[in-house]
Amino acid sequence: MHINILKSLLLLVALSASLGLSAHEYQVKNIEEYKALPELSPGDTVTLGNGVWKDAQLSFKGKGTAQHPIILRAQTNGKVTLEGASNLKLSGEYLIVSGLVFTNGYSPDNAVISFMEDKQHMAFHSRVTNCVIDGFNKPDRFMKDNWIAMHGRYNRLDHNYFSGKANVGPLLVVWLKDEASRNNHHSIDHNHFANRITTGSNGGETVRIGTSFTSLEPSRTIVRDNFFERCNGEVEVISNKSCENSFIGNVFWECQGSLVLRHGHNNLVEGNYFFGNNVPQTGGIRVINEGQTIINNHLQGIKGDRFRSALAVMNGVPNSPANRYMQVKRSNISFNTFIDCDHIQFGVGADEERSMAPDETTVANNLFLHQSEKHIFSQLSSVEGIDFSNNVIGTGVEMLTETGFSQEKIKVLEERKMLQPEKPVVLSAATTVYSCYRDIRGGIREGSEVGALSRNGRKISVTIPSKENTGPSWNYGLTSGLQPKEWLVGRTSELYDALKMSNEGDVIVLKPRTYRLSKSLIIDRDIMIRKQEGEQRPLLNIKADKGLLISKACELRLEGIDWEGNNSEGQLGISAEAINAPYILTIENCRFQQFDGAVLKGHKSSMASSLRVVNSTFRSMGGTAFLLHAETDDKGNYNAERLAFSNNLFENIKGAAIDLYRGGTDESTLGPVVDISHCTFNKVGNGQLPTLYLYGIQGLNLSHSLFDNGSTAEVRVTTGEPKGTVHHCRFQKAEDLVLDQPFVAEELILVNGQQQLDLEKESDLGYLPTFNVMQQDGAK
Repeated sequence: MHINILKSLLLLVALSASLGLSAHEYQVKNIEEYKALPELSPGDTVTLGNGVWKDAQLSFKGKGTAQHPIILRAQTNGKVTLEGASNLKLSGEYLIVSGLVFTNGYSPDNAVISFMEDKQHMAFHSRVTNCVIDGFNKPDRFMKDNWIAMHGRYNRLDHNYFSGKANVGPLLVVWLKDEASRNNHHSIDHNHFANRITTGSNGGETVRIGTSFTSLEPSRTIVRDNFFERCNGEVEVISNKSCENSFIGNVFWECQGSLVLRHGHNNLVEGNYFFGNNVPQTGGIRVINEGQTIINNHLQGIKGDRFRSALAVMNGVPNSPANRYMQVKRSNISFNTFIDCDHIQFGVGADEERSMAPDETTVANNLFLHQSEKHIFSQLSSVEGIDFSNNVIGTGVEMLTETGFSQEKIKVLEERKMLQPEKPVVLSAATTVYSCYRDIRGGIREGSEVGALSRNGRKISVTIPSKENTGPSWNYGLTSGLQPKEWLVGRTSELYDALKMSNEGDVIVLKPRTYRLSKSLIIDRDIMIRKQEGEQRPLLNIKADKGLLISKACELRLEGIDWEGNNSEGQLGISAEAINAPYILTIENCRFQQFDGAVLKGHKSSMASSLRVVNSTFRSMGGTAFLLHAETDDKGNYNAERLAFSNNLFENIKGAAIDLYRGGTDESTLGPVVDISHCTFNKVGNGQLPTLYLYGIQGLNLSHSLFDNGSTAEVRVTTGEPKGTVHHCRFQKAEDLVLDQPFVAEELILVNGQQQLDLEKESDLGYLPTFNVMQQDGAK
């Protein structure tokens, strides 16, 4: 009798468990209640109460089942924000996380969300979905972390939004450090990756799968149907460093980087869309290693070259170590469409080390059209090991080789922002060396068709990834809804108060007064400071060691202001401190004088993504005007990405006008890029220092400028293949310009030299005054 009752009870327990009747719902309002939870069982759900969870380091662990996973969710999607020193670690099986937001803080560890508690406790068959990580950056941009660290096997990351990562370290990493994380079959799908901010160093990838030292291990991760929007961290948006991964159906929108098969063999890149939209330095696909397959991809308006070319097939290193470049072999690049892409390059990176050209590789049935450029192909090493076959180019494009390409007159049409040939391109008499049964839309190919889209594919309507159909199912935004406000101030105390009370995007308008600054103005939000329209210029008389102190990533605009230091030792007009994201600085129609340290000094770990100086003068200084020379560890880091100086006067400056330094041989970043035009340099450098010292820059346009009375320029190349010219400038003698190749000089005037190259309008050179000599207004 008792035995029968016991059997019945056990059967009931088993039945209840199978039906999920033993599952519990836990509602928790704070971290203390969360930590007090009992051990979780299959089917349990933990709901985090709406509100801010400050310094919440959550450990989510348990063993669910496929039928009854364990769930961690927000009470309301997007209403649970984890801030401060917060993170989340998953370990166990069949776990699901949904609806959380990480913002206003940073992880105290190496990852914000990790599919691992520790080396012995990883997550398997688990999922993170419908979550957001927004601007959750370390306080210093060189403090490394990942936002997502994937370990274990069979995990899924889907329908999330990631935006604004600024510090170094790939946003998402799939780790293969141990056997339990290899051959993992992870899925990364339907996510929206946005605004990966330029790091100015290596380590700015958006996605990395593996490392160089595990690159010959299979990962078998699938990255599909994601939307990558302006992911500009570095040259590699996606860095593949393992074997047998698939990148399918993703969209890359105005990304200044590429999908790079950096290490590892036998990977698939299929059916992806790359929209450069003619944005400079946008990238496509870079091919390295063996057995790679690149088919059915559509690329348009890609403007990058070399490592950022629309198609970059690299040279390899003989007996390459794991962290260098293996030769491209047994790879296939077929049925892709390239429209208005400026550079298709073979043998990229060829030098004494990278001497092995691609071999046993097929390039077939691709379509190359360009509506304005003729020279889109570059052969940088031998292409004898590449079988070119059945490729079609437009009539305005020069052939790469005499065989393997045919020209056709093809009209390009635009349909919903996508460029396509007016009609399908079919070769009537061609031998197919590689067959691809379906096209980019899943249409069945017939005959020897060329390009990513077939005749049958045109009949199929598809929806490609976009910001509307990827990311969370709920709307997410951090906009304040506040309209910019103008603050009209006439006293020094009012200036300090206005800056303290202002909001993002506000404008501080200065009445024509003298403002005596005994302490620094702290700049920690987007702000403009300008003169009052129609009035005389205000004067900021700086008594503090630092006039303006940029303490946070922001945009600062200064217009129509006179700035006067007191010549005290090391005094700075503007100091850019160590911050976790780049700042933007615009100086327009301003006048600076008597700063012994610098007008602008970029400290270590600071970087200006844009530094624009227009119609301004800089006089009587004991130091350097723009001192951007703090990253001296020679790792490829630097203090400014893009500099644009136009119509400025630098005069009587003991140091340099611009001292910009990037050391090392890292090739992963774009900058610095320098554009200087219509500037006059007079008595700058004290006859001993270069007026312009540009070390390791990657781009240069120096034009229509004057170098007088001992002013000189020195431009040094350290890595890469930088481009640029010095042209239509006047120097006192040839030795005043030191210019490393491959930069070139054209149409120079040498006052004391034997060679005189006169310009038609020498009066067009240098600074053209737009305002009177500096005067103090005298108003108090």
